[in-house]
Amino acid sequence: MNFINLESEFENNSYDFCGEEAKLYIVGNNLYKLYNKKNISSIYQLCLLISKQSFLKETILPNGIILKDDTLKGICIPYFKDYKILSSLNDESIDYKLKILQIIMKNLKELTDNDIYPMDFNSDGILINNSDVKIIDLDTYTTQIIKDDQKKKLKFVLNLYRNIILELMYQDFEPITVLPHLNAYLESKNVNKKIIYDINNNISYHSLSNFIESMKK
Repeated sequence: MNFINLESEFENNSYDFCGEEAKLYIVGNNLYKLYNKKNISSIYQLCLLISKQSFLKETILPNGIILKDDTLKGICIPYFKDYKILSSLNDESIDYKLKILQIIMKNLKELTDNDIYPMDFNSDGILINNSDVKIIDLDTYTTQIIKDDQKKKLKFVLNLYRNIILELMYQDFEPITVLPHLNAYLESKNVNKKIIYDINNNISYHSLSNFIESMKK
């Protein structure tokens, strides 16, 4: 396990990005994420997550834990230069978007097959470079590693992925306002009624795959 002692240079204001939960520092091929909040994760959870890396081929997990006085302060992850977030894909072709969605599905299935459930899964946590896809932001308490109650967790994650599909394919999709009327929204997009039923009531990798296939020209 790679434990990193927090150095004073990471406590100044020369960070590359600052969000509500963390500051990001890019150093060479690594990105250091220092948490602004307490209890955003735990050393135990991160050790458990990092130990899963040997079982994963498609997803890169954190590779180091940043400590100060034996207290968790952040993580180290690989820095993916020249990648852009999924939500920035606007003018790309439908075929390209569908290819990316299928790759994301493959990556997501690998995670859930290894008992890793990203419960805060969204398009800003997915990086794209041509046809290479990286799922990021898997370090906080919203990434759950659990073996029991899998069906409930899986359904929750697949619902989030369904939202990502709709967001990428239909630029006017707004989850907060649309989800209560999702059936009517999908009918307005001429989605097959059986597919609408499946992605709302029998949500699975299979039903989402059928949904993606139905969008092909």
